[in-house]
Amino acid sequence: AGSSPPGVESQVMYTLYKLCKVNKERREQAARAGIVPHAQRHSAGSSPLKHLAVPILCDLAHAGPDARAELWRHGAAKTLLSLLEEQAWQSIALNALATWVTSEKNPSRLEAELAKTDCVDAVVDCIDMSDTRSMAGLLAPLLKMLSCETLNKVYAHTKLCAALLLRMEHPEAVVRKSIIEVIQSIYAISDDPRAFIMAHDLISVAERLVSEDESRLVQEQGKLLLKAMYINVVL
Repeated sequence: AGSSPPGVESQVMYTLYKLCKVNKERREQAARAGIVPHAQRHSAGSSPLKHLAVPILCDLAHAGPDARAELWRHGAAKTLLSLLEEQAWQSIALNALATWVTSEKNPSRLEAELAKTDCVDAVVDCIDMSDTRSMAGLLAPLLKMLSCETLNKVYAHTKLCAALLLRMEHPEAVVRKSIIEVIQSIYAISDDPRAFIMAHDLISVAERLVSEDESRLVQEQGKLLLKAMYINVVL
């Protein structure tokens, strides 16, 4: 495809996009046939085929083991992480990474890659710099990624929680609730839960949610966080 006329390449990419969009087996076939490096190439920079290439690349993470093996072979984690810098692609790129790492039977090598400082910084910066609208699409994949204990423990020592707490004035209740869920997921497996509570003043945060937030949904999530923290406060 690299030496094909632009019009032909565009038609090929569009056809592959349509074939792969609703069929996992076709994604697996496309991956085995060598689509990954071409999708990566057009996912970078300002390629006119980016709007087709990025969804193809991200959908491969949702396919099967063959597709994910090809993603790994071509270093696609770096490509997906680079897309976190672009608001249009942040949500699907983070979701692809989260799905990929949680779908692996033996995730240790991908976890090790995603735990590298530059990879962690890319995710944290994505959250930290997201605007009100984009934040809503980032929290579910972030929570999924943090279900990997290895990554969870890494993110506990970053500015992620502080960045999330700054967004607790978000106008959407479901977003505020999700923020607390993410923070609670990190707290739940913290090596030093008391220190984690103190570092982020979580008792005050949760009490304020319970007493002041206008949403019952958020209040209930605050109560759950308080209950989870109580044992580490009194012991």
